[in-house]
Amino acid sequence: MDKLSKHKKLHLGKKETIELGVSAYPLLTYEWEKDGIPLNFSGKTLDPYTGSITIDSVQESDEGTYKCTIIFTGPPTSEATNNIVVTTISEPKIRKYQGDPVTRRLTQGNNVTFHCDVESGHPTPVVTWWFGWVDQSKKVDKTYDGRFSHPTNETLTITGIEPKDKGDYRCIAENKAGTADLKFQIIAVDGLDESCSLKLKISITTPVYSFVGNHRVLPYLYIFGYPGLTVRMYSENGTEIARGNTTASLHVKKLQLRGLWTSLTVLHENPEEKAEHLMELKKPCAPGPPGKWLQRRLVKEIIEVAASTGRMAA
Repeated sequence: MDKLSKHKKLHLGKKETIELGVSAYPLLTYEWEKDGIPLNFSGKTLDPYTGSITIDSVQESDEGTYKCTIIFTGPPTSEATNNIVVTTISEPKIRKYQGDPVTRRLTQGNNVTFHCDVESGHPTPVVTWWFGWVDQSKKVDKTYDGRFSHPTNETLTITGIEPKDKGDYRCIAENKAGTADLKFQIIAVDGLDESCSLKLKISITTPVYSFVGNHRVLPYLYIFGYPGLTVRMYSENGTEIARGNTTASLHVKKLQLRGLWTSLTVLHENPEEKAEHLMELKKPCAPGPPGKWLQRRLVKEIIEVAASTGRMAA
């Protein structure tokens, strides 16, 4: 009697055969069980000559331990049993509703999220992200750059897009049945549109704070903004020292968003030293209040702060 394979992998949705490979004349009797229960042959066919079972369309419910008792009526009468552990598998499939590759043209400083939507695969596919479309030599994760993150296994987010981020990316979904991939490409990273910027030189001289009773009061600069306003701060030599549309901070200042207000707090440690910074305000190139109105308001606020004794500008 032929020796039987102990394990069998069946592809979901396909017509597959659990091969027994035992035959004799006169015909043998084959009694099949699955997980200790007589096998339900609905959607299945038994080959009376070999004892093999053909499943018309494999389902996950077909997984289990199959036992076949083979009976030879003789004379003499004899029987043998064989066990086969069946697992079901299917290759990963990724939704490609945005095309393949997914291409993006981005603006410097913006964020982007790529989606690798795995719609099927058994066992559950493992998703990994890679630079390039060919090999798997360089993985995409925060150890490469803190701006890269995976909110979920199936997403890649890059914050604060930079020109060096231009290039090819790929997600791979893999399981025992095979692999699938989806390609992504950042085709260009455009610079910030200066027509959507306001640049103002801010000089804050002593006193940068005053006292009300025993409490030190810091000067506040309030700037009217819009949702999505991004603030960048630069030193005199043009080096970026703080940025953010949520929170950015440095040793001598804090930057925060408070609803429609952008609050800049100067925490200069030496009251005898000037604190000079160039603040660049970025807003989306979209219809809104005239830029000149916003600029006049900004200048007005700056003058009020510079002339104040440290109290909050109205």
